[in-house]
Amino acid sequence: MALLGGGTNGGGTLRLSRCWPATDAELKPLEFKLGYSFRDKAILRLALIHPSFGEMDNARLTWLGDAVLGAAVSDLLFTALPPNATTELLHNRRMELVRQESFAAGAARLGLQELLVVGKAYEGQVPTARMLAEAFEAVWGALYEDAGLHLSAVKVVYSRLFPLAETTVAAVADGNGIANGSA
Repeated sequence: MALLGGGTNGGGTLRLSRCWPATDAELKPLEFKLGYSFRDKAILRLALIHPSFGEMDNARLTWLGDAVLGAAVSDLLFTALPPNATTELLHNRRMELVRQESFAAGAARLGLQELLVVGKAYEGQVPTARMLAEAFEAVWGALYEDAGLHLSAVKVVYSRLFPLAETTVAAVADGNGIANGSA
């Protein structure tokens, strides 16, 4: 069993190498980056256990986090984009943000690759984008659960870490997907 992090192949590529869940002290940098302190550290640890590890894993939190992120990003975009933004624009912007590549990048930004516990079969391998994306979703599912099922907590943390400014400014500047008011 291994934990993402701790090993490289000499070229700086992160390899899977450790075999235990993170301690409270090891979780603190993640909580600091999130700007959120988990009341229940066990749920955050569970979010960081890949299904290959064994009985307990993050699959359910991944499922929940996917739905929670979709709802949070949808709400943030609905509020951030002008009232005359088309549903096509809203959909396209959400699809840019709620996808595996974006989630994998978010996971890397949060350093999840150094905390993700995986099974022995993955030891020595480079983490995949899917593994990172699923861990990212699971962390957001855990945050939602820890915050008492309040989507507002997810929205506050997400919008601080991943501002939608670039998305909304680009959409408004180029006028794509903005209705001109003529029917």
